[in-house]
Amino acid sequence: MNSPECIEQKGIIENITGTRAIVRINVLSACAACHAKGACGTSESSSRLVEAEITKGSFSPGQPVYVVMNKTMGIRAAALAYFAPFAIVITTLLILASCNLSELVSGAVSLLILIPYFTGLYLFRNKLKRSFSFTLRKD
Repeated sequence: MNSPECIEQKGIIENITGTRAIVRINVLSACAACHAKGACGTSESSSRLVEAEITKGSFSPGQPVYVVMNKTMGIRAAALAYFAPFAIVITTLLILASCNLSELVSGAVSLLILIPYFTGLYLFRNKLKRSFSFTLRKD
C-alpha cells in the first residue's frame, strides 16, 4: 500500500529486539540502475542499517520488508541536512561581505560557522531520532 504521503524502501530484517527491528537497505546510485552499468564500471551500491518500529504483525530476521517513512519527515531531514546549512553559509557570507572583510576571511568564517550547527545536530541526535520514525510493512 504505497500512499502518496509515504516513502517506501525495500530491505531485509537483520535483527529484532523487542518492538524494534534493524533493517538492511541496499542503496543504489543512479547509475547502478542504468542498463549500461556493465560497460562503464561507475556503478555504486552500498547498504545502510535502519532501525524501524514494529507496530503490527510478526516479523522475523531474514524476512524481506518495506521500511515506510512519512514524506514530511524526509523533507524535514533534507531541510536539516542541506537547506539550513546552505542558508547559514550564504547568509553569513553576505553579512561578512557587506562588512568589507576580505573574501578569504568571509569565506572561511562562512564555512566554519557550520561547525557549531552540525555539533548542535550531533548533540541533539537522540531527540531528533525520536522525531524521525520508520515503520515496517510486509513485502
